[in-house]
Amino acid sequence: LESVPPSPATPNPYSFTILSPAAINAEWVKQYALEILNPDQMGVNMIPPPGTYWFFAGETAEGRVDFSYHGIVCTGYTGTGALTYGVGNTTGDFSINIPTSITWSWQLEYELVVESNAGTPRGSGWYDEGTTVTIDVDLPDNPDWERYTFRGWTGTGDGSVTSDGGPVQATVTLNGPIREFAD
Repeated sequence: LESVPPSPATPNPYSFTILSPAAINAEWVKQYALEILNPDQMGVNMIPPPGTYWFFAGETAEGRVDFSYHGIVCTGYTGTGALTYGVGNTTGDFSINIPTSITWSWQLEYELVVESNAGTPRGSGWYDEGTTVTIDVDLPDNPDWERYTFRGWTGTGDGSVTSDGGPVQATVTLNGPIREFAD
């Protein structure tokens, strides 16, 4: 019997024809599963993407998130097997010698835009969901013949503030994108 043994990549089951008496030995190669999980279905650009992948014992693997985008930031991962806990967007290289999983963690962020028709508004930026931010306007120095009177805030978005007069300083809680205008 002349045959070429199947390679480790040969599908199982493997079919062949025996034309004469022969000894057949099956050789097995151990593989371990690497499972990539994204329970909140939030992130994108995970490499490899969510799913189960098989590695031969001792093979090197890596998990990473190529980038975060405005609104969702990768805060790290929780691992089992060959990994434990990590901060950031990459696991680095690790050797697969046991079933392993990576569960990516994400944080929602929302943009706060603070605008004013006078002075320098403060507080604009990207913030984690639920963050309370102080906003205000640094009014310019005025010559004796002109002045600015604060009339209030006009806000849009979940957690914004709208006021008629009052102090220039206010707080907003970001439960979604917010735009504030000091008038």
